[in-house]
Amino acid sequence: IDTTKVVSFNNDIMPLFTADCISCHKAGATPPDLTTANAFSSLNSTGMIDTTNAELSLLYQRISKSGPKGSTKGVMPPAGKWSDDKIGLVLKWIDQGAKNN
Repeated sequence: IDTTKVVSFNNDIMPLFTADCISCHKAGATPPDLTTANAFSSLNSTGMIDTTNAELSLLYQRISKSGPKGSTKGVMPPAGKWSDDKIGLVLKWIDQGAKNN
């Protein structure tokens, strides 16, 4: 991942949520609501983001963990762990202040 690139919530992070998360994380379903209209406010109102220590962010912890003994329990998305590039992009976005950009 390019360390100088500013990560955009709308251009870099939302496409990940749209592709892999909103089937479960939508209005009236499993929080946080990661639909385009609600994702940013939902991540912040549910305490998923810690801009003082990105690695302690619940969002980062959920997407970066592996399930126990090959299980997908607790892994987001359940269909399979994201690539290190996708996880790194989210971590970088949080490190950069998790801006709504």
